[in-house]
Amino acid sequence: MRLLALALHRLAWFIPTLLGLLVVTFFISRVIPADPVALVAGETATPAQVEELRRQLGYDRPLPVQFAQYVARLARGDMGTSIFTRRPIVEDLTHRLPATVEYWPTADPTVIEGNREQRLDAYRAVRDQLIQRIKTRFAMPMASV
Repeated sequence: MRLLALALHRLAWFIPTLLGLLVVTFFISRVIPADPVALVAGETATPAQVEELRRQLGYDRPLPVQFAQYVARLARGDMGTSIFTRRPIVEDLTHRLPATVEYWPTADPTVIEGNREQRLDAYRAVRDQLIQRIKTRFAMPMASV
């Protein structure tokens, strides 16, 4: 029963977490200082070409409209087109997914071990700092005698 409650609790937090992630990724991609449309168009593009591309990509619409279209496309499984390969992103992901899945079993213990070592290093640093403070507190009165 307790396991079911935990599963339902996690499931209940999945939607707000996903929405928060969508909002953060969307707005980060929109507030970067560089103009993404100009980057996609290239250095040789004329201002008219940049504006046409901005219209095609939907960057001329208000942010709430852009966000709604972004979420709608993601819900349909449309992640857009890669600016590097000029292919659908889903196609690129499915092409690279087998190698990622193959690498998972070997990468996971390494990550876990690295995280454990970082926690131990942080613990040792705090412990050593505490020991040094205690030594200093006892040494100062002893040195003044």
